[in-house]
Amino acid sequence: RVRRVHLKYNHTKQRAYYECHIRFDRWKLFLRHVHWGGPGTFDDRSATYTPFVRALLHQLGQYPHVEMKAGSMVNFIGAIVGVPLFLALGALTISMERWVSTGLAGLMLVICLLSISRSRPRRFTGDTPPADLLPGRSA
Repeated sequence: RVRRVHLKYNHTKQRAYYECHIRFDRWKLFLRHVHWGGPGTFDDRSATYTPFVRALLHQLGQYPHVEMKAGSMVNFIGAIVGVPLFLALGALTISMERWVSTGLAGLMLVICLLSISRSRPRRFTGDTPPADLLPGRSA
């Protein structure tokens, strides 16, 4: 009953995380490599997440009707637009000698640059998942 598997990488101001979205006929399942353990407590579960997702993709790859996608068009476009925007904002804040704002613009620029390659939309097969969308890059 699985229709689509979508691997994503999200980077927020608070944290970065990997996701595996599994679309069934009528519902979705979202898996993340981090687990919320309470206020301000997140557990990194890469050691079990990556092998589990690899095994899942391998099994689902045997079914030709299962579509496998990676990346995020929204994040990709946002990162592409964000690079010149934060460069311009950084230049403006430097000229105004607003150093905290310059630092923030620089941080956002780095986040955009790091997000471009991982967010690039693409397809893959169950035996060749994109290593940049699985934590730890373990085999």
